[in-house]
Amino acid sequence: MLFWFFLFGYITENIGTKYGIHILFLFPEYLDHVNFWSFFMVGLSIGGFIMAFNLYSYIMHGFRFPFIATISKPFFKFSVNNFIIPVLFIVLYCIHSYDFQLNRELLPVKDIIIHLIGFITGVASFIIICFSYFLKTNKDAEFYKLQRELKKKQKKKLEGWFSPRLASRAWRVDTYLRHPFNIRLARVSDHYDEDVLAKVLTQNHVNAALFELIAIATFIILGTFSSYKFFIVPAGASMVLVFTMYLMLVSALFNWFKGWTMTILFVGFFIINIGHHYFKFLGADNRAYGLDYSTLTEYKPESIENLRTQNEIGQQDVALGLEILENWKKRVTENNGDSIQKPKLILIGTSGGGLRATLWTYYALKLADSLCNEQLLKHTKLISGSSGGMIGAALVRELFLKKQLGELDAYNQDFGDNLGGDILNPVVFSMATNDLFIRYRTFKYGNFEYTKDRGYAFEKELNENTQFFLDKKLNEYTEPEYQALIPQFILSPTIVNDGRRLLISSTPISYLVNNRPVNPLIYNTPLTENIEFSRCFSKQGAHNLRFLTALRMNATFPFILPTVSLPTNPPIEIMDAGLRDNFGMLNNVKYLFTFKDWIEENTSGVIILQVRDKQKNRKLEHNAVPSMLQKLASPVQALYGNFERVQNFEHDKLMEYTSSWFNGKIDVIDLELTQSNNQNISLSWHLTALEKKQIKNAVYLPKNKDALLHLNQLLH
Repeated sequence: MLFWFFLFGYITENIGTKYGIHILFLFPEYLDHVNFWSFFMVGLSIGGFIMAFNLYSYIMHGFRFPFIATISKPFFKFSVNNFIIPVLFIVLYCIHSYDFQLNRELLPVKDIIIHLIGFITGVASFIIICFSYFLKTNKDAEFYKLQRELKKKQKKKLEGWFSPRLASRAWRVDTYLRHPFNIRLARVSDHYDEDVLAKVLTQNHVNAALFELIAIATFIILGTFSSYKFFIVPAGASMVLVFTMYLMLVSALFNWFKGWTMTILFVGFFIINIGHHYFKFLGADNRAYGLDYSTLTEYKPESIENLRTQNEIGQQDVALGLEILENWKKRVTENNGDSIQKPKLILIGTSGGGLRATLWTYYALKLADSLCNEQLLKHTKLISGSSGGMIGAALVRELFLKKQLGELDAYNQDFGDNLGGDILNPVVFSMATNDLFIRYRTFKYGNFEYTKDRGYAFEKELNENTQFFLDKKLNEYTEPEYQALIPQFILSPTIVNDGRRLLISSTPISYLVNNRPVNPLIYNTPLTENIEFSRCFSKQGAHNLRFLTALRMNATFPFILPTVSLPTNPPIEIMDAGLRDNFGMLNNVKYLFTFKDWIEENTSGVIILQVRDKQKNRKLEHNAVPSMLQKLASPVQALYGNFERVQNFEHDKLMEYTSSWFNGKIDVIDLELTQSNNQNISLSWHLTALEKKQIKNAVYLPKNKDALLHLNQLLH
């Protein structure tokens, strides 16, 4: 019933709406298209869950209805009488999906009807296949009464495992549905031998268990082919398959172990949990592709402090940074002739927010650069931020690089449709068919072998959506950044174990690690907040890190993507940068502080461009009459709901402090993805066509047009 609760919550948009879970069910995507077959797949999975629900109910409660053993097709008729919840779900699904497609996807009625026919066909197909199996294999009491002597030997073999409970706990039943439109009186079963009734239930249970085990094995084998798109079912269907797997597994175990089932499940969970420490195949950690895990870096307070001390006295990184700034200045001013006009220096910060932030950052930066006569990326010195926003910025930067190198005239092409392609389906499918079971598939990257999981699936799909442009190693950007062909790029995912930030860059940036007071009159022993990736993992080949992996580490939202385990002793794990800084402001201000003297002397000021996937100053959400549960949850909701606001407050405070030590001009410009209350764009790696259109058009909203006009004026 808990699974039904979630399924009803998903399709009625009462659970998971913020993360777009309802879209995965109401408007599923298969092979990058929404059509008859995508709905058929979801219908097929719902049909499987309905049959699992019926099997589970029959195995757990069939003994309460001994009369069904006396009628023909007992399991079929049990399922017919178990119809209320499944039929109610199908009806509500069709109503809500029709409304969603009509009013939010703006589809014609003809297409909607075809989609819903696909869903119903999928449900019916699975149910018909199942009943075809059970109607052929399940027998009634009359059959076993006649065959009793012939089957006596087999009966003894089965009794030990399959001895169902009978009439001592029977429920009174007067009538039942023979089929959906025919009511019959329930037979009296007292005149049947209890052995015969037990035999009917037993063979039903045996057939059900065999069917379930075959389904479980098929499901696991299906995960073997997850590298092929044809086998990647819609994400909503994958979620239903997980529910179905659990019901089938418990049903099969209950067939064999009866009242010991829950005990065995708990013991099994305990063994698997302990086994994770000793057996790699039970739960292999997700690793950073490109790193060597045969050697480990000591991650202890002393070694962390040593890293900062070395970086504090390593002025070569500052000198290198000044060289890059000189290269940047030369490139920006190369067409100015004898003009003494000093250029503006731009620092870009992008917010996280899944695929909506990816697409929004891509469109915002592309349009801004176009309106500024392609001067935005040229004047930009540093890009930093979180999650999806940095993926969109990475693609824009890569296209800009290709234009500088003359490799591909792709900068003015629109890759938004591909970039906004679904990533969630392969991730959820991998989670359902592989990650929750034994992770036995591997692949090679460079000279090392890694385990395939949903992290691998994410990178594979992202690689395709970005036209394979970002499939590079980290050090392939070192020279272009040094020559100032492209802005420097800093990723700063969070270390789960201690909350520190891991700074990933193609260029040495030890100056961002030091946090000791500059003024000698101030005495303080600060904790090391930032860890420079390239130096911390130099022995593990940090320069060989796959750039797509770095982007994934920076966008690892809990549960959706696996946390990345790094080669340290003790092991540390990495997750989303937004946990510490969702807008890249900490890196941008620290960079400005490090090179403030050069920037004050050589530029006419700094522009901090923030690309936000939400409005900075949002309306306060308030429920006038909160329920009891809402009151209980309000402290947690306040902490989570205001998480981004708290960062905004801290960043504004940073700018206040910056005004005391920076003697130049700073303009902070916000490009905001405005979302209406009735059309919130989901925080997900899957977007609807309407959401993509809303994101693309957001750059033309009045507030963003004013911001772009202001940006253009500052650059000229």
